[in-house]
Amino acid sequence: MSNYWDKFKNSYNQIDAIIEDSDYLAAYEQLEKLCSEYDQVFGSNHFGLISAKLTLAELCVKIGEEKYGKSIEILEQVIDSLGEVSLLPDDLTDIYYFIIDKLSSLYSLTGAHKKSIEMSMILVENLLKDHSQENGEIITQNNMSFEEKNLNQLISRYLGIGASYSRLGEYLEARKNLEKGYFISHTYYGDKDERTLKLNYNLAANEMQGIDFREGLRQLRFVYKDMQNYLGVDNVYTQKAKEVLLEIGEDVS
Repeated sequence: MSNYWDKFKNSYNQIDAIIEDSDYLAAYEQLEKLCSEYDQVFGSNHFGLISAKLTLAELCVKIGEEKYGKSIEILEQVIDSLGEVSLLPDDLTDIYYFIIDKLSSLYSLTGAHKKSIEMSMILVENLLKDHSQENGEIITQNNMSFEEKNLNQLISRYLGIGASYSRLGEYLEARKNLEKGYFISHTYYGDKDERTLKLNYNLAANEMQGIDFREGLRQLRFVYKDMQNYLGVDNVYTQKAKEVLLEIGEDVS
């Protein structure tokens, strides 16, 4: 088996050199062939082969939109081969959630928003695991104790879930998830922080789009002023809010 592994590593290193030269299509074609050749030799859960397949999926993304579907297919196959996450060792558990994160983004990019939400919900559940064990499902100002890395991921996930629900026209579900992210961000970072203001903007836009236009517009006017004051007029989110207001004929002078 060691001879097979040495041959695989040598071939993989040669492909890695092609990737370094940014010849992504050639690298993809060679790596796809290599993975197929050694799949039966090593088994689908071999760490080295999984690593190669993740590289193959990333190459698809680098090649462009026409390969997004193939990237999803590869990642889904790896997830299926890993099996139940609770039974995985730590190194494969990390890979499992890494793949779920990638799938969430790719599903969103390809318009599969329900699947994107499903993946993001898995990530949220994992991020809240310790909190849920200690405090149950409810999050309050008094029981929040997230590590900063997990905190920022959690805020980002709720924002993404809310945006996906909004794209699906499920505005109440969108608001519910955006409010969760806003509550956490506001509690930790305050109302002047970019993360909080971004969520506030999305709440206002979602309200305008599918719940109560007048109320959403009222919120957006306040968010835009806060963005100008705390993020600056050139900030990307300030400009985004300005564009929405201009489109509906609002005076932003």
